Amino acid sequence: MKKIIIILILIVNTSCTDVNKLVEEIAKVEMMEAEHIGLVGAKSEQYRNFQKLKSKASNEELRNLITHKNPILRTYIYLSLIDRKLMKPSDAFKNALRNNESFSKMSSDQIFGTDICTEIYFEIVNFYPNSKREIQQMDSLILYELDENHFLQYMALKDKKHEEKYNDRIKDLAIDYHNSSAIFYIAENNIEIDKSKFKESIKIVMKNREIGTEPLKELNKILINLEDQIKNKTDANNR
Repeated sequence: MKKIIIILILIVNTSCTDVNKLVEEIAKVEMMEAEHIGLVGAKSEQYRNFQKLKSKASNEELRNLITHKNPILRTYIYLSLIDRKLMKPSDAFKNALRNNESFSKMSSDQIFGTDICTEIYFEIVNFYPNSKREIQQMDSLILYELDENHFLQYMALKDKKHEEKYNDRIKDLAIDYHNSSAIFYIAENNIEIDKSKFKESIKIVMKNREIGTEPLKELNKILINLEDQIKNKTDANNR
């Protein structure tokens, strides 16, 4: 019986040591890496360590690592908890919002900026096709709690149709924060809005924001249409 207990203790200690070592290895790398990196698409050592950590760590160990100081490690932990169904994507997203740190990520030969919430969102969109409800809940969190001009605002509004209760918030994003995605959403869905303020916001976006040629053309079309509406209303009032 003593031998069995000793063997079990050794197994537990070895497992803890392995997990701690993997945590250290992941945390010391200052850039998140996708599964394949570089021009030839080599397998990422960091991603391998993440997969090992996900398989070796206990549920309790994963939960405890949510508060780790390294944002890249925390991102991997959230993804692991979602994968094990220990945390709903929307809950992970909401939790991450409390300390949504940014970092760099390499995928293939591309390096770009990202953050914890962005990685959670795209993980669900890309790999969990039956998560429409969870994505809706994350979109709601994005609209109300994330930075007003964060890239995910685009994801929450592009080709989406939200319930009318979100309209006031989307109008605020368009007029008060000059959010181009909110402007497009309002125009596409014919949402009633103060046309004069809407017009000024569009002008500010066109003047101050670095947006692509096609979005700029679309904004100009919206602006021309809006000016026609304002002119027609003015003419009707003067009759």
